[in-house]
Amino acid sequence: MIQKYTGRRAVGILSILFSIALPASFAHAGFALEDIGECYAAVEAYDAEIEQSSIPAESLKPLENTLGQAITACEAGDLAQGGALLTKAGTLFDALWEEQPQGLTEGEFWQAADYAWGNKSYAKGVAFMNVKVNEDDSEDIIGWRLNLDSPEGVFFDVLAVVKNADGAIQTAFTSLPYGTNDMLSLCGIEGDYQAPEITQTQWSVEETASMGVAVPPYSIRIDDGMCDALYLFWPSNTSTKEVDFVVHRN
Repeated sequence: MIQKYTGRRAVGILSILFSIALPASFAHAGFALEDIGECYAAVEAYDAEIEQSSIPAESLKPLENTLGQAITACEAGDLAQGGALLTKAGTLFDALWEEQPQGLTEGEFWQAADYAWGNKSYAKGVAFMNVKVNEDDSEDIIGWRLNLDSPEGVFFDVLAVVKNADGAIQTAFTSLPYGTNDMLSLCGIEGDYQAPEITQTQWSVEETASMGVAVPPYSIRIDDGMCDALYLFWPSNTSTKEVDFVVHRN
């Protein structure tokens, strides 16, 4: 990212003593700089936004050059020119932001959760966290719920939602039973069932290759603290809207 100035100056995201809140649309922001510290802080704020984006590195050159020119102008004492260049950088950033692949939102996750668990799933004990599930560069969301309401027994439901670069949403859903002879069964104390621990686990290429099916090098680990942990993988190279987890148990 934009590192050409940070390496030779004692400034950084954590070292800025005041914050500059960048507006939703940078192009409409006019930067009236009072001192060079604000110039540095504004460029660092852009840098932080770029770090969080999915803008391809090859597309960043014009923006990087403009931010470098803004720093040069500020260091030469021309704060007005520095501010004008920062405003120009805003126009460039807005255009790049619109073009980049947009990641999965919580709203899109809850839409999928409502489909899985019914309307107002947020009020039904559903928990979630942001993790990588498939093999693209975007962060995905998994949700889970201890289901005590089924007449068929107690289940632990897991939902994974991903958004591809083309904007398509994919989901994978499974219900893991408690206390059955099924190979996917979780263990628990009858009458006092608890949700298991959910974490993400990294795997080596050698480990995933031995599973006999192509999967990413990370999985959702489900550990009830009593039986062997279960691992849910997203299958590689799948394009269907509804996806089946690849399940592994040691």
